[in-house]
Amino acid sequence: MLVVNPAFENFSANGGSDRYYPAKWFSNAPNPKIGSYVEIWTDGSPENQPYPGQARAETIAVSCPATPDGAHRSEEDAIRAGLYSSDGEQVRIPVIENVDFDQKTGIWTIRMRDAMSTTDTQDQIEVKIEDIEPAEEQK
Repeated sequence: MLVVNPAFENFSANGGSDRYYPAKWFSNAPNPKIGSYVEIWTDGSPENQPYPGQARAETIAVSCPATPDGAHRSEEDAIRAGLYSSDGEQVRIPVIENVDFDQKTGIWTIRMRDAMSTTDTQDQIEVKIEDIEPAEEQK
């Protein structure tokens, strides 16, 4: 399971990236749905590099944000739809920066960046998703 922290670190003062997103592949982890928010505690074993790193998970907590009033999709479903869209599929290691639902228009807006981009000038990708019931939930 790949986990990317949306809070970037700036290492440009030391010659590094000005937008570094901590990211790790975790082994021995269950597979929550893509788009889930997770907190992970490692088992303390050595972490393998290069980027994104690799580690073993000891404990995983999955949280599910509430579905906004008037929405058919959950935030998790909207994120997943955004990642599978043509724009989202161009991102190698997605960092979800913001998710908004506009109840008036029934549109989700997912803003993301690619963690593999090394500069602050990399454009934010904005994906619009129509709020329809996911196929598996339609009656």
